[in-house]
Amino acid sequence: MIIITNTIIAYEKVTTEEYCPFLQNRKPRNKSKDVEKKGGNGMDFSPTVQYGKNVRTIVKCVECNKPRVLYARHKISEEEFRLLQSFLESIEYTCGVTFKGLSEDIDVNEDSEKENNNKDDPIAELFKIVQINKKHTCTSVIEKPYFVARIFPQICNICGISEDLIQVENELPYCKKCHVSTGEKRKIGKSISDIEKPSFSSII
Repeated sequence: MIIITNTIIAYEKVTTEEYCPFLQNRKPRNKSKDVEKKGGNGMDFSPTVQYGKNVRTIVKCVECNKPRVLYARHKISEEEFRLLQSFLESIEYTCGVTFKGLSEDIDVNEDSEKENNNKDDPIAELFKIVQINKKHTCTSVIEKPYFVARIFPQICNICGISEDLIQVENELPYCKKCHVSTGEKRKIGKSISDIEKPSFSSII
């Protein structure tokens, strides 16, 4: 006796997820939210306002003079902050450069002693924690966390200059030239009155 059920029987066919709704609807397991959000920014996490506050400093591009925010999942210590500032003052940063992987920047032909020294390099270790968005180019606008954090000097969100700023409620600041030439204005995301006043005491 053959009992017919609602099971679909396919003869001489390679079955795929197309024939199995359960597989189509299943969700990936054990996948970090950070990994899901991670794009081509060269970071291990999404650049948020709080992650920017955890580092509380920026680096300026030597070509366009625009500031770029550095991020970390957890607040860095004062010692790490001073080390970071000292390093940033000694380099010439350009948009698109990422500091991630400095600890891996070793020639395969170098001896093991130099490799071990590199692993103990405090700068290399620091940039395992502190990261920067590598998607920036010199034509990129200033990232929104720079303004929402309210710990950095106010500048035009398009060109980065600080003179002749126009600040409209719920909009990012613009210089007069960019305000005229820009159509739809970028929003800050919340009312200025809802954000605490800027404090520049932590900026060196």
